[in-house]
Formats: sequence, C-alpha cells, structure tokens
Amino acid sequence: MATTYHDGQAHRMLAHTAGDLLEHFTISTKVSPRADLAPLTEQAKRAVCDLGLPPAVLLVHNPEHVLRGLPTAQAGEWWATTAEVMADLVAAGACRAWGIACWDPRPLLGLLDTPAWTHAPQPAVAMVRAGFLVPADVLAAGDALLDRLQYDGVHRWGMSPFAGAPRLLDGINLTQFLTDHVPRAAASPLPTAVAAAFHMPAVSRLAVGTGSPAHLDQLTAATTLPVDQERVSAYRQRLTAHASSAR
Repeated sequence: MATTYHDGQAHRMLAHTAGDLLEHFTISTKVSPRADLAPLTEQAKRAVCDLGLPPAVLLVHNPEHVLRGLPTAQAGEWWATTAEVMADLVAAGACRAWGIACWDPRPLLGLLDTPAWTHAPQPAVAMVRAGFLVPADVLAAGDALLDRLQYDGVHRWGMSPFAGAPRLLDGINLTQFLTDHVPRAAASPLPTAVAAAFHMPAVSRLAVGTGSPAHLDQLTAATTLPVDQERVSAYRQRLTAHASSAR
C-alpha cells in the first residue's frame, strides 16, 4: 500500500474491508517524498489515523525520484534529513520500523559509502523490484543495494514481479526454472514466475497486487515450488550479457 494509492483512500478501504481482522495482519505501507505531497510526517500520521493502528513498517516510496540528478552533497543532505525523519516516526510510535522501496535503486548506490549515509539512521527494510521482467541493470542494482546493506533475509523484500502486466508471461514455458522432479502440469507461468522472483534477487517477502481470489491462490501455491537456482543464475548471466551487447 501507499498513502497515494486509490486517490489517498487505500488505508481507509483496507480498514473498512478488514474490520476487526486488521490487527491480525502485519501491515506495511509507503510514504512518498514527492514535493507536491504533504511532508512524510503528515503522511505517516494520516496513515495511522486511516488504518486505526500504526503500520509495522513505513517505507520511503521511490527515493530515487528525488535523488536522481542531484549533486552528491545535496543528495546526501536530503537522505540524512529523510532518514532522521523516519527514525523519529519510529520513536514516536507511528510505526515499528522504517525502510525504503525502490523501483530503480541505481541512484542510491552512490550514497552508500558517503558519511551522509553511514552516519544517518539505517533503514531496517529494503524493497526492490524482483523477477524475470526486471531489466538487467536494475536487477543488478537491487542486488548491490541489498548486499551492501548487509541485511539478513528477513529484511530483504521484493516487489512487482509482473511489472503491472502479468499477461506478458502468457505462453512462456518457465518450468525449466523449477527442479526436475516437479510435474510440469503442476506449475503454470504465474506461480512459477513468482517462485523464481524470490531468487531474483534473493528476498524473503514479495509484494504482489491482486484483486482476484483465484490469483491469490496461485500466488500462495508459488511459495511451495522448488526453484532451480543454477538455471536462474544462468538466466541472469545471459540477461546481463545481452544488456551489455545492446549498449
């Protein structure tokens, strides 16, 4: 979720639909640093009010949109301020932890060795794009970000394995990315793509949007499919080689 989704009504819609069950779920949502929106603190307060409880995790939504094109010093100053704001929200009880959600992590990589990053409060969670439809350079940047932050598996999250267009994978045989003993008839492209996305890059949770109970059943089934990591690795190597030759 995010404070901007569904014309700003996503949290109220969830609270209304879930009712008393909401407190039994672990809620993560995003606040956006866009200049045309309310400050992060105000967005966080509204999220708590609309949900009726503090979310477990607040993610800074696409910080790369602000960082892209900024001089290093200015980018570092913005990041240090943002990290302090998010840490203050945790201390104030607006959430239990904070993190970042990056559609394109590349603009963040240049900050990781700077004092502005190392001296600032550290995000507890990082969410990056995952799966077959992520461009090679974005996928590599997601790997680099997660590895440099040295998170354990619990704090490495993936998102959007279908890039908003699951039909793109229709008709593609993805079962080669499963171990050989899996019956080919048991794995359609959708759950197979989700299963593989947990390894592209290595993440422990995957955010996938759906409005269909049948779709949700398939996504749940994907967590039981054994992935052939050697074949996934070979695919990634070919993806990188192709991207390099196309430049």
